[in-house]
Amino acid sequence: MDSIAWPMDSLSGAGMRAELKSVEISVDTGGTYLQGKALEGKSMHLDKVLEQLLVAQWQRYGSLPDTLKLHFSDDILMGGRGAVQDKIDQALEILRDTVSLSRYQMTYRKTGNNQKARLRREYPLLFPRKAGY
Repeated sequence: MDSIAWPMDSLSGAGMRAELKSVEISVDTGGTYLQGKALEGKSMHLDKVLEQLLVAQWQRYGSLPDTLKLHFSDDILMGGRGAVQDKIDQALEILRDTVSLSRYQMTYRKTGNNQKARLRREYPLLFPRKAGY
């Protein structure tokens, strides 16, 4: 299986061959996998790698994947699951600001209620349900 080093090399920018419809993250005792590629250092850089992947798609295609699928093996304890979910949340928070800055020239927190509602409707990936993505 290929691995991804941080800074990310093969999934973003020029390496991105097609628009992603879904992002898949798997975590097992052997490591963390993004789109089937192992992340070096387990999940330590998941937030940065995921952020880079999604920002690259936004910049290249002006769109985001429809879904984010997160899978844990049964061996991953709740603390490990929470740490991975926190990394994903960090990446999505930065992506919300990136999209908001692009669309409204202001960070997500500074946008109005109508703009926030529009972003939620158009880009549900930016607003995952905490429990299961």
